[in-house]
Amino acid sequence: MSKPVLTRDQCRAVDSIAARELGLSGLVLMENAGLLAALALLPVLEAERLRAVILVGAGNNGGDGFALARQLLVRGQSPLLVAYRPLGRLSADAAVQRRACEVLGMEIIDCPLVEELDRALRGAGSDLLMVDAVLGTGFKPPLREDLDSWLQSAEALREELQIPCWAIDLPSGMDADSGTGALIHAQRTLTLAASKVGLRTPQAEPWCGKVSVLPIGVPDQVLEQAARASTR
Repeated sequence: MSKPVLTRDQCRAVDSIAARELGLSGLVLMENAGLLAALALLPVLEAERLRAVILVGAGNNGGDGFALARQLLVRGQSPLLVAYRPLGRLSADAAVQRRACEVLGMEIIDCPLVEELDRALRGAGSDLLMVDAVLGTGFKPPLREDLDSWLQSAEALREELQIPCWAIDLPSGMDADSGTGALIHAQRTLTLAASKVGLRTPQAEPWCGKVSVLPIGVPDQVLEQAARASTR
């Protein structure tokens, strides 16, 4: 049987059901997401001798990015984390993941301003692969003006410096239901647990590239239960 394609609200239901009925906290699913994303990225990073530059947001998508960075580190990589928000402004689970990266001495640059983002990306060296872990399925438009500007600047720099990009869950800014609003072009999107309605739309296709679903430990019956959940 094919796996369900979920809306934003159904994705929230997945997290709720997994926590309530299976005892799988958001932190466990985040850890799984980071591990599977690392395993997908690693062959490309090694074969092409690229360094991952991971843009991380303040929410759980950013937490996925921190988890990914740590999983790459223990596999011999030296990722750079470029953070939109500092530790004190992260979601609880993302803060756990960032603290682990800090303890390990990983390179994290806080870049809340566009000018700081510009310096960080230009100073990261050549032969890079950008990972977009800023906004995921939980994002609901409209986008704040400051973050909109930050993401647009990241995309402009990515294009200028000709950096390939992979997105975690969704390209940042994309509405999970409509597939509109994306601000970062990805050559590949690693979406989590199940595909999203928005990723199947014609509007999304130019932004998401090849889409792969990472099975982060949520059983099919949970996905199916969430798919039946009300989206009201």
